[in-house]
Amino acid sequence: MDKHIKVTVERLPKCDFCGRIARYDGRTKHRGCWAYMCEGCFAIRGVGLGLGKGQELILASVGGLELNSDTDFDIDKALDEISYKPKGDK
Repeated sequence: MDKHIKVTVERLPKCDFCGRIARYDGRTKHRGCWAYMCEGCFAIRGVGLGLGKGQELILASVGGLELNSDTDFDIDKALDEISYKPKGDK
């Protein structure tokens, strides 16, 4: 397995193309520029994973839950389930 296909990050950036949550940092087909991309944009514009191509972004933790690169985790579902409650609200 190529050790250069996943990287752990503290937060997921926005896709440089559509603004959704980015899951990849990779080279694009257009002039080889690099960009943060969501799954859809990566499928259309990305060149693949690996050294010199791109990496999958793995979130280090969500709401205090520690994750690792081997965790099968649906980030979009998890972010939908987390709700912000100001102090004092119950």
